[in-house]
Order: sequence, then C-alpha cells, then structure tokens
Amino acid sequence: MTTRNSRATTIRLLESTMPWEPVCTDSFSEDARNTFNRRVSALEMYMAGASLSVIKQQTKIGGNYLRKLIAKCLLVDARGVVYGYTGLIRNIQIKIYKRTATVTPRIGGSGLSGVLGLLFQQYPDLEDYLRALILKREKTQSGTGNVVIHEAAIKPKAVHHSFIKFLEKKSHPKDAWPYTTESYGIKTISDFTRRVRAENFDRAVHIIGDVSAVAHLAVGRGKSTLANLKNLYDSAIIDSHTVDSEFVIAFESSSGLVSSVVLKRLHVIVALEPSSFAVLWFHVVYGLDADAEDVISLLREMLSRNLPKPDMLIPDLELKPGAGFPTEIHPELACVVPSVLRLDNALAHLSTKVSCELRKELGWAVEYGPPRRFERRPGIERLFLEFERELFQRSVNTVGSRPGDNSGDSAGKAAVRYNIKSSYLEQLCYTVFANHNAEPTEGKAFLTPLQVIEQRLRQGNNHFIPRFLPTDKMNTIALALRSERRTVRGSIENGIRPYVNFERARYSNDDLRKASDLINQVIILKINESDLRTIYGYRLDGRSLGALQVDGHWQDVKHSRKTRKAVNSGKRKKTVSNVEGQSPVVVFHNHLATELEHSLQTKSRSKKLASQLDRLRHEMEWSTNSENGGGTTSTTDVPARPAPEREWVLPEDSIDIDALIKKI
Repeated sequence: MTTRNSRATTIRLLESTMPWEPVCTDSFSEDARNTFNRRVSALEMYMAGASLSVIKQQTKIGGNYLRKLIAKCLLVDARGVVYGYTGLIRNIQIKIYKRTATVTPRIGGSGLSGVLGLLFQQYPDLEDYLRALILKREKTQSGTGNVVIHEAAIKPKAVHHSFIKFLEKKSHPKDAWPYTTESYGIKTISDFTRRVRAENFDRAVHIIGDVSAVAHLAVGRGKSTLANLKNLYDSAIIDSHTVDSEFVIAFESSSGLVSSVVLKRLHVIVALEPSSFAVLWFHVVYGLDADAEDVISLLREMLSRNLPKPDMLIPDLELKPGAGFPTEIHPELACVVPSVLRLDNALAHLSTKVSCELRKELGWAVEYGPPRRFERRPGIERLFLEFERELFQRSVNTVGSRPGDNSGDSAGKAAVRYNIKSSYLEQLCYTVFANHNAEPTEGKAFLTPLQVIEQRLRQGNNHFIPRFLPTDKMNTIALALRSERRTVRGSIENGIRPYVNFERARYSNDDLRKASDLINQVIILKINESDLRTIYGYRLDGRSLGALQVDGHWQDVKHSRKTRKAVNSGKRKKTVSNVEGQSPVVVFHNHLATELEHSLQTKSRSKKLASQLDRLRHEMEWSTNSENGGGTTSTTDVPARPAPEREWVLPEDSIDIDALIKKI
C-alpha cells in the first residue's frame, strides 16, 4: 500500500520546480482553451490552500483528477526539465504508450498499437540490436558476436530484414506478430527507424547526410566563437579555388605548325579581409596544383609596398569607378600584417614553410580549424561562388558547376576554338576582385568593402593602429626570402676557392672566394624561391657576405626552385641532358615541348605536360619582362640593409603554451 504525500509536501515540490515555461493558447480551440484555463485555476487554488470541494465547485475538477494532473506536471521531459503547464494541455501525450494487452489480430490489421514495444519486452536485446544497426554502432550480441554495419546508411528495408532474421534465430512463433501481417511489419520497422534517427539528430546527420549537412551541425547552436576577430585586419582568410573553365597554351611543333593544347584546370589563391569582405590580393597558379610556394608568393605580393598589376591583354575590360584593392586606395595599409592567418587543412597550408617558417618570420598566429568545415569561412566561399557565377560559368569554355553541366571535351573545344589563353586569367581576376571591392554589400549596410575599410580607419578619431613588421623585416618582405643553412666547400690544398652548393649548383662571389676561413663552416642563406639566380649569404654572427651568384648557364634565365628540382630530376632520370652553351632551363623547356609534341602525334593530349610547359613559359616571360623594366613580379635586388637584425619575428623555439596558462 503506497502512502500519499501530504498537501504541504506536494506544494513545496511544486514551488521548487517553478517558474514554469508559459504555454501559448492562441491556436487552441475555445473548448481546449477553457479546459486549460480551468486546470491552471485548479492548480493555483490548490497551491493557495483552497479546499478540494471549493476547487471542484469553481473548476469542475475533482481531487483525484487534480492529483493526476499535478503528477503529470512534475514529470521530466527529455531535456531534464519538468513539463509544468505543458502537462495541463488537453490530450497531450507525455508518457510513451506501452501495450499490456495480448495481441489479437483483427481483419484489416487493426488492434496492433504498441505491438513492437511488447515485442521489445519479450526480447530485451532486440531494441538495442536494432538501434545499433540504425545508428551504425558496434554492439556485442550474445551468440552472434559484434554487430558491424558496412553500409554507408542502412535503409529501413535492410533493418526490417535483420529484424526478421533476429526473430528466426529466437524461434519466434509463426502465428504471432509480425508473421500475421502481410508485410511482416515493415511499416512499423520503418517508422521505428525514422523515430530513432530523429531522437539522435547529430548521429543521424553523420550517417545519412552529405558533407554540407555534417558541416551545418557546427553552426546554429547559439554559441559564439572563442576568437572574436571582428576588427579591421584582425585576421585574413586564405583559400584556393579551381577555376571552372578550360584554357589553352599555343604550341609550335617542329614542323612550324601552331596548335592550341588544353591545360589542366588552373587555380586561384585569394586573401580576404573578413571584417569588410575586401579582397586583399590574389595569385594565379600555373602548372599543376597549388603548393606552399604559391601560398608564400601570394603573401609576399600582398604585403609588398606596390601590388604587381598584371599585363592588360584584353581590351575594353574596365574597372568600376572607385574599384581597386585596399592598399591601392589606402596606401597607409601597405605592408600591414594581420594578427591571425585563417587557413583550411590543405597540404600546402600544413607544410613547414607556411605553418612554421612563415609564421615565425611574419609574427602572426595561424588558425586551421577542424577539417571539412567550410562554414567557418563563409565570406571566401561566397566570394568564389560569385566569382564563378559572374564570370567563368557564363563563358563558352566553362565546365559547369556540377558533373554533367558541360563536358570537358566541349569546354576544351571552345577554349581551342576561341584561343582562350591562360595569360588572360590574371587580368580577369584582377578586374573581378577589384570590382568586388567596389560592390555594395547588404550584410555591411549596403556599403562597399572599400567604404567599410575607410570608415573603420576613421572610427574613434583614427583609433585604428596598423600592425607593421619591424623595419629590418619590411626591407626584405617583398624579396620572398627563405632561410636555410649550408656548409661552405673548398680546399686550399687543391686550389678550390670557397663556394656553397644549393640545389646541385654552385654559388659564390668575390667576398666568399676570399673568405677561406669559412671553408667547412656553416653560413646562413636567404633564398628567393621564385628566382634562384641569386641568393644572399650571412655569417652566423650576422655579417653579410653579399649576393651569391649561381655558376654556369643557370644564371641566364630566371627560374624557380620548383623548376630547378624538375630539371635535376630529369637529369637523374637521363630524360634531360646538358647542351653546351644553353641554359638548363631552356633545355628543359625544349624537352617539355618535344614530349608534348609526341603526345599530340599519338593522339593522347597530355594536359599535365601542357600545364608544366605553361608554368615554365610564365617564369621565362617574367624574367624577360623584368629585364625590360616590366612584368608582374618584384626583382631580386640586394636588401637595403646588409644583414637583418633578427632571423625571426617570433622566437625560433616553440612557446610553451602550458607554462603560460599556468601563470594566469
């Protein structure tokens, strides 16, 4: 016999759970609203001390029924909160229905409510088994071992099949449900599958959702980010994008005939300032995929005092009034370094050059974020979407935005027919991104990104304080110098003057040739990986050795470290041979041209060879333009100061974060 709580105890229990969430009755019928109001009045009168007879007289609710309503209000929901006033709504289902009566099948399939729950009571491990299948969770089953689901997302039909197999192993009677129904209970199992997935939303999205669905789980939770990067130049976002169009390279065969060869898809790397949505700068990647050197090239150009404008090859391609890039419109922002560099987890971004060396040299923090979380960079993803919609997806050489939109063959044929060269891409990108900076944005109160920057600069009585590098680092920032160490070689006994070996080539100058004391000693080299004709040497004590020139014909043509490695690899494989009186770069160019011509003759057009040749041609064109006073890249001049005062902006040793946190 159970004892009933006293009225005082019940009232204290009710008060301890209050205040309750309110209930909106606007959509209730008049009868349902009156019922709800009478129940609320009865509860309030009960807590105020009114007698049960008075409560029944005024609300028509007796004492026993009132106690049932109170017990219903004190039940706890899935959130761990009492139902409260929700328990007073008429006909609302709070408890899960549990069948207690035996199953008596009727004509038409009626009389089966709660039959699956009754089966779960009969076989206690059945529900866990089905949930493990639906949620793809390994679960040990007695006599059957582990439940392992290999399907990407198991379908209700497969769950029903496993359900029937389970009952067969348990020797379930053939005259009992589900065998008494025509479909063996498949509708019930399908409803159960949907209910389990609805109860486990996050897990279900990971199972049946695509990449974008999984990414959306991280947003919409009502929680703000830990890093509040909302001010101007607090951060910069960098990402690469594959252009949805085909381009060609003009190729002259040995017989003098010129043909156009389709390249591999080109890439564009963009730096975005998120507080204003302004594009800081871009870099077109010729050749194959973007790598760490391309990311570094973008950052060096972005932080230089003068942005390298591309050659204008397309006539009548004009900018909007006021269009441009932030450092062009506001020269005071030249060489300003953001506090945080936000990247994704691409291999080029995870390289040592970007994650360690560049971070130490430029003194910013690097934030990668979790993999496959594109939603943390909405600004730049939206920029790429508009970039394609407004430009390349409208062009005849587009490959479309999704598989099947436009075949690669038709896009390539259009590129060949209209001779759409890769050289056009730089001017197109420059125009589109510069115009983007002059386009009003609804998210910024219909201001353009450049107008947002201008207002941020003037806010608070010009309170914005730009973050510059130290003077000695700013003098060499445009030179793209990478620091490495090498041992000086030479021999007094054999009459070999001092030199250093770098990428299978000798470097020296008059100062180093006279410094015989440096033989077998380590020196510091400052290398511009986009131009290996000249590197800079420093003693370990910081004294400068000047500019070291490469020996031989390597100095004839500007070439990158990537090209030097490709030439050396060809020499090792004996596919590239030295030609007397010619630069190895020219020999390598001729080798690629010969290989490409062979691939055309055998009707297997190699996009890879064409892309490699296109990248090498752009390097050689930049070299020629630089010698003539033009071009798009900075020349490799001797630094203004003979020796930098520091090798890194940040200490070379990693900072002990744990030790710093303990001192807080």
